[in-house]
Amino acid sequence: MGAESWPNESTDLNFLGKAGQWNDLDCDNFLSFAIEYDVEPSLIDDSSLTIPLIVIEDKKYQMNLQLFDCPFGQDKKCFMILSSTQSNMPLHRDMAVYEDGTLNLPRVRVESPKRSKFNYPMYFDMVLEFDANNYAFGVRSWKPTPSLNTYPGQIYSLPSTEADEPDEWLVTSPERVGMDPGGIQESMEYAFNDGQNTQGVLVVKNGAIVAERYAEGSDKNSIATSWSTAKSFTSALMGIAIDKNYVASVDLPASVFINEWSQTDNETITIKSLLQMSSALLEVGNDGYNMYAGIKNEDGTFTSVDHLQYSLNRSFDPRRKFGSYKWNYANADTQILGEVIERASGQSLYDFANDNLFSKIGIKADWWTDAFENYMAYCCIDTTTRNFARFGLLYARDGRWDRGYDTGQETQLISKEYVLESTAPSVLISPNFWMRYSYQWWADESGDWFMALGRNENNIYIHPGLDLVVVRNSTVSFFNDTGKTLATNYTTTQSPEIWDHRDFFLPIVRSAMNQAIDSRSNDEELRQ
Repeated sequence: MGAESWPNESTDLNFLGKAGQWNDLDCDNFLSFAIEYDVEPSLIDDSSLTIPLIVIEDKKYQMNLQLFDCPFGQDKKCFMILSSTQSNMPLHRDMAVYEDGTLNLPRVRVESPKRSKFNYPMYFDMVLEFDANNYAFGVRSWKPTPSLNTYPGQIYSLPSTEADEPDEWLVTSPERVGMDPGGIQESMEYAFNDGQNTQGVLVVKNGAIVAERYAEGSDKNSIATSWSTAKSFTSALMGIAIDKNYVASVDLPASVFINEWSQTDNETITIKSLLQMSSALLEVGNDGYNMYAGIKNEDGTFTSVDHLQYSLNRSFDPRRKFGSYKWNYANADTQILGEVIERASGQSLYDFANDNLFSKIGIKADWWTDAFENYMAYCCIDTTTRNFARFGLLYARDGRWDRGYDTGQETQLISKEYVLESTAPSVLISPNFWMRYSYQWWADESGDWFMALGRNENNIYIHPGLDLVVVRNSTVSFFNDTGKTLATNYTTTQSPEIWDHRDFFLPIVRSAMNQAIDSRSNDEELRQ
């Protein structure tokens, strides 16, 4: 909306003001009036475009246009001018400007029956080109404006104007979403300094990529691996299993599904205690090393471990069972969670993830198995840095995802209640340690942001209050290409020389909190 101020004093006997005006409700006879203007261009029912203000050669106009199939130009959409009159509206930041045959329309509000059931508006930037011979505007581009309602995979263009791939992200500048680029640059330099072994860093704000950098030889299509970031995916899948009533609640004993634990000391261990790494079961040696690499023999060779049996065949650690402090980071706890999901749903962990998570947010990923064909719930999802950001964005939006403007399919993939509960800093690891634990997520003690953390800093950082997601992946290599199974293959990554989560993430947080001057770039945004 726009506003035009009136004089502070008024002798008008009608002290309430005239129609379309606001007055000073203090009623001190020094009235300030303002006329409120509806300045947003709006597209109604995907056909009727109303533009309250267009600036053409220092003159102001308002126009009404109608969408139609161009009789000229193949597979194009056009707007026919129905009416044009002078406008008395004041200038504003998001006004339409016509120059050199091009009409730039920032923030067009879309009102469509497809969106009517949702409680939020959709805004798009449009660029139209004037065809003087036909006295019409052809559509050159049609893109969502970065906002809380922008998602990768949305259909950006009007029908038939562009052949967009459904997995594309909107890419914009930090300034466009109110970020100071200096903080982003500071974090990029930290991540890509010599010895940091960073393969890729991605910054997403308001559903758009505002910064992206890859090591030489890598790009947006390069595969990264999750390591323990997969634990947060398993947590999400447990939330979905609960939402779908496969699992009653996190307070249910795991033995309801893990019948091997029935009538044993492990019978009362709850799903929640497994989610919080507080099962109090004994970790024999380093379970991560033993499960991934196998048990080392005297001759230096390794014997593969059945991850499920290794995780099931644990007894209570007496130090934790009878003590007040039960937290112990154990990959085997997560492996049991994956088995609960499989037995409850009747699907493999990978199929359940594909059907209920990956396919819903546009992720194509591989999930590794051990040498005994058990999916490794605690580890090892391979996909791109951009796809890890999709998962982060799902959690930044409290489990909500929108599959696109044309489909109008907004979905609560994971209940908001579970997302908030599972990422809250609920487990105190140490009074002097600023990180807390939750349901397979790490949280800042403030509760403002949280992380999915993987070995060698394959991490996803999420600040929901700022609608901010940052992904960092390390350089990765695979032993061979025989498949994603420890029976024949394995993965290695390089650790950064030094890594501090706050040193990396907080400069980006500060840049998002510093409302940088909105300097709309004349360069056309690129969708990669």
